[in-house]
Amino acid sequence: MKETMTSDELKRLETAWNGRESINEDEFFTEVLCHHSIPPFIRTLIYSKFCQGKSRISFQSFVIGIVILTKASTDIRLEFLKNEPGIEDWIDNPPELTSHLFEIHYNFYQVLAGVTHLDEREVEELEKVFGSITDTKLCKLTRNGFNSLVSGAIENYFIDSLFRAFDGNGDNLIDFKELVCGLSASCRGPHMAQLNFVAQMFDSDSDGYLTSQDIDLLYDQLFIVTKLHAQYTSIRMVELYWRILFVGPTIFQALRICLINRIELDSFTEWNIISSEWWKKWQFCLKSDTVVPPITNSTIIASKLKNDWSAKVPSLSKEGAPLIIGLTEGKDYEKLPPCLWRALLRWHGSAVHEGISLPRRVIPLLYVEPFSSTPNKSVIELYPPSLLILRHGTASGGWLQSALDSSLRQLPWCLVSLSRVSTVAELLDLLIQQLRISDSDSVRLWLMEIDGKITRKLLQNDALTLFDLNIVNTAQVLLELRNTDMSWPEEVCRLELSNGDVDINDNEELKYKKGVTGLYNMGNTCYMNSGLQCLSNTRPLTEYFLNGMHKDVLKKLNKSDKGSLALEYGEIIEELWSGKKRNIAPIKLRRAIYAKSSGIFTERCQHDCQEFIAILLDLLHEDLNAVQSKPYVVVKDSDGRPDSVVANEAWEAYLAREKSIISHLFSGQLRSSLTCQICKTVSSRFDAFTCLQLPIPIENLLLIPVVVVKRDGCIPKRYGYRLNSESKISDLKQELAKSSSLPADSLNILCLNRTGQLIKNVSDAIEANENLLSVYPSDSLLYAFELPRSENSQVEKISTVIAAHRKMQYNESYLLGASRGCTIQLFGVPIVLPFSFDKTTGNELYEGVWLQVSRLLIDGSSEHINRTRGINRAIDAGEDIRSGYPFDLRIVGDTFEWCHRCPWSAFCRGCILPQTEQPITKHITALAIDWKPAALYLRYQHSVEFLCRDDDSVLSAWQLHYQPCSLTSCLGDFTNAELLDEEIFCKKCNRKTPTIKNLAIWRLPKILIIHFKRFVYMESSKTWIKSSKVVDFPIQHLDLKEWSSNIESSRSTNHYGAMASGHYIAYAKNQEQWFCFNDSTCQLFFIYFIP
Repeated sequence: MKETMTSDELKRLETAWNGRESINEDEFFTEVLCHHSIPPFIRTLIYSKFCQGKSRISFQSFVIGIVILTKASTDIRLEFLKNEPGIEDWIDNPPELTSHLFEIHYNFYQVLAGVTHLDEREVEELEKVFGSITDTKLCKLTRNGFNSLVSGAIENYFIDSLFRAFDGNGDNLIDFKELVCGLSASCRGPHMAQLNFVAQMFDSDSDGYLTSQDIDLLYDQLFIVTKLHAQYTSIRMVELYWRILFVGPTIFQALRICLINRIELDSFTEWNIISSEWWKKWQFCLKSDTVVPPITNSTIIASKLKNDWSAKVPSLSKEGAPLIIGLTEGKDYEKLPPCLWRALLRWHGSAVHEGISLPRRVIPLLYVEPFSSTPNKSVIELYPPSLLILRHGTASGGWLQSALDSSLRQLPWCLVSLSRVSTVAELLDLLIQQLRISDSDSVRLWLMEIDGKITRKLLQNDALTLFDLNIVNTAQVLLELRNTDMSWPEEVCRLELSNGDVDINDNEELKYKKGVTGLYNMGNTCYMNSGLQCLSNTRPLTEYFLNGMHKDVLKKLNKSDKGSLALEYGEIIEELWSGKKRNIAPIKLRRAIYAKSSGIFTERCQHDCQEFIAILLDLLHEDLNAVQSKPYVVVKDSDGRPDSVVANEAWEAYLAREKSIISHLFSGQLRSSLTCQICKTVSSRFDAFTCLQLPIPIENLLLIPVVVVKRDGCIPKRYGYRLNSESKISDLKQELAKSSSLPADSLNILCLNRTGQLIKNVSDAIEANENLLSVYPSDSLLYAFELPRSENSQVEKISTVIAAHRKMQYNESYLLGASRGCTIQLFGVPIVLPFSFDKTTGNELYEGVWLQVSRLLIDGSSEHINRTRGINRAIDAGEDIRSGYPFDLRIVGDTFEWCHRCPWSAFCRGCILPQTEQPITKHITALAIDWKPAALYLRYQHSVEFLCRDDDSVLSAWQLHYQPCSLTSCLGDFTNAELLDEEIFCKKCNRKTPTIKNLAIWRLPKILIIHFKRFVYMESSKTWIKSSKVVDFPIQHLDLKEWSSNIESSRSTNHYGAMASGHYIAYAKNQEQWFCFNDSTCQLFFIYFIP
């Protein structure tokens, strides 16, 4: 075995095996023989050969089998395979154990090194640096990121010019290849390359020419640079800076002139502290050309005390270790700009594994010396406060898992060092990021101790700084995570200990604001809290209870013993409006409601807020109803009488049975009329209501954006439509034909996912004109490709072939080179090409692809061929285009992974389609566009793959689809006439007839409660969904003249989430100010709209 397998191959196999004892059949055919076309009986046969009589394959058995299969002689392989059908080809042509594709297919580093003045190692090192300075989402260097990187080290008037010189494609972003090429030209290139780079800096319109204004600016700015630093030209300064930042060390004097002496303290928000002792050693080593020792700051770092928490818990912040008190700049430490510090650390390394970096922020002197005569002077904050972060845990030392755990503890979690100018929001963001918490509302902070003094304060104002909180040196902060039932551990624990009588925190601004009192969440009780806050801010009802009128009624009705709910509600209102407590717990009220509602509101279960308000009002009405003996009332038919007479009769009958503050404030009257469609007789009925449940209009329309790709290779154009969900693919093609002036039959539509790849089982369905538009997922992308037309302007009835962009990802560890030495990566948007069997030629397919992809290349399209702007590369990577196409077309299957023509045992990634004028006489399933490395890495622009121009219809369709509906439109839908599904008996016709039902608001209550019915049942999908439609209604002076009144909004409760889960928040008006009530949190709310 050792003679047939190299040590590197064996080591690679061990790495890919990943320490497993054995693998099963699925793992074997996923990681070794991964071809999807292997027949089942062949799978069983091969697996049994490798198992050697066992149920699973061990590593030893695998190595033996793979060596026999790939390395052994023909006779041994013949004995092993025994002329088994389907794999007999392996006897003479075995699969490769080791992939040699990398020898002919250059990797990214090799390509860049080949066209620049940098070697492969430097390119690889630059990529590591680039990853630390780029935007994490774009993976590119933005203009702001570039400014922060060079600001202070490069004159401000050079920054924009320098960015433009690096930004080769002019997209206002610098990608990695642009950075490498720019550094090569400015730092390593010959004088002509450097001069070309500088010329690009002053080429204001990037057209490849310097105008007279550009030349004047160049001379002016060079004169300024020469005046400031006579011994350096602008070219040398650019080169010097980039050498310092990316390439390698230079002499100390140049560093001092180009960086240290030129940078003001305010140029960076933070600086790095370094030991003067090491700094002097570094200077000496550079001058004496000796080896520079690793960086060490041991002489300025304070030693850890035995009981210091920093030795027991990890540190999250980047300020590093604390410094010795009383350090002096120049004597004990030096300050370095971040760019220079990163370069020094990269060149010389660190003497310790961690804690070497000592960044410190620049702050006004006021925060360090409050009584200084120069409070606005900038200084470096050497000694930022240290915060010990606590988290809830249990007595066993684990983190809290349940709010009901009786062993609740506050345990040290980590240390954070933050500047005095840091805000509570910055601290919270740091902790949220560390815990990967997506919902910031589920976290809050408590200040437990300041400089050894115990305190207890909920940090609700995110804008407060550590300085505002009077934190000088140390503090303890509790990080509290909301429980799954929406309760807070601190509140639950204290409520249990105090039996509900506890006030956790006072907010100074709202301390005496009556009615602005929070309600503790006792476990999924947000529905109750938001409902109570809305009712509490209903002033007529609240004044009734605050004045004790409910007690008078109960006493008069002799219900003092039975009216416990009204009494409990009254006590809650008194507490909410006392102005003495910041938060209260409505425990007794909850128990009273639970007892009287037959257990509907089960503890710690989620419920509907509207249902809670309705039941609470009903229970209060029962307690306070002045009518103890309700008379029997017979509801009379209208029998043609005027509606006003029937309505008054019904209203008087209602008041004869129901008379309380609840009915007085909240009761209105609805009219329900039935109209016979035969005799047109109208029968009306009038009923009282306390809550108006309005449906939100849901349009049965789909918002469909479609990108049309024409054959001329121009930038695609996107159109927007709103079509009925019952519309067909043919209907969409007709709309596209009207917009794009293309025949409907000339369009071929593809359904892609967000990465541009075909969605399985959908693309085929969407090609059928009679299929519904609902077959495609709502988050997919639709592309419509133009097909050619014949000379008589009629669309040719030809088939098509799909070509997908792909590249090879070469793996360092794999088990079989023939299959897993590289994996396929698809990218970009596929292309639809016309293909006629025995007619279309290879050249036509190549030209058809080139026509569509040339716009994706830098200088690739015809409109850019004559562009003369210089490039920052030593070798022009466009030679592969001028000598042919920058890609190969390979014939593949529908997965774009394996060859369609070769047998699976060949592990062919696709046979190259020849470029000839001969018609193709064999069927083609699909094509893979395999890009040549230089073109892919240096000229292909991934940023323009999905680029398209938007037609005006896109914006108009989007605005129309997502425009808010009005409250009046909801009322209109509520009162619209509808034909009943079942026929109703008509007295006049003396039989059941088709009937139209119509609802109308006859009498509005003094206080109108509106419930928007957001959850609707979709008959087509047989599911309930929540409508996200925005409802637009005025906060003041709601004009309901059509419904007989004028109303002002004063409170609202909103549900956030889905049908089975979510959270309620109330918004209410208190003394001309709006507040947001989120359980125990009450905040002033400047209302423009309620989210």
